[in-house]
Amino acid sequence: MEYLEYHHKHKFMLYVLKMLHLKTDIFMYNLAHQYPYELLVYSWINKLYEKGIPQEKAVQLIYKARNIVLLNPKNRSVMRHKALREPQGIALNKYAEALCT
Repeated sequence: MEYLEYHHKHKFMLYVLKMLHLKTDIFMYNLAHQYPYELLVYSWINKLYEKGIPQEKAVQLIYKARNIVLLNPKNRSVMRHKALREPQGIALNKYAEALCT
């Protein structure tokens, strides 16, 4: 049972990454090295999966949230720093929470 659940989540993530035009191996490498952008996208993908959002809808929501984050001048400086867990970075995680409502 756990295998099927993990497999389904993996397929969900791969689909979303592909639709966002992100290469899986590079994304995972950057995620392992805690790059802020990858941490943020990964948290969004997980939250949307846990909420049971369909793949296509998840891609649309992430596109919208990504545009909000990246086009806001305040957030650009935070995305350049590696420490997403700093107080500045916590504000970015609020987008992930808002994404799922």
